Amino acid sequence: MEEDGSVFFPHRVMNLLKVFPHVPEKLDQVLCRFSRSCRTPRDSMGQITTDLEECAAAEGWGWGA
Repeated sequence: MEEDGSVFFPHRVMNLLKVFPHVPEKLDQVLCRFSRSCRTPRDSMGQITTDLEECAAAEGWGWGA
């Protein structure tokens, strides 16, 4: 489970689906980008914002473009 830990905070789990199965998969994918096992990190804040907008749209949260 060490690979599921946060890059920034070693005792925080970023792969929330392992702990909370009701978390939307898209949101879990965004959070996993900040885990130690991530092989494709984001290069800019714009990429993170785009990922979050897609996540919100997929869940019908009405946030984003």
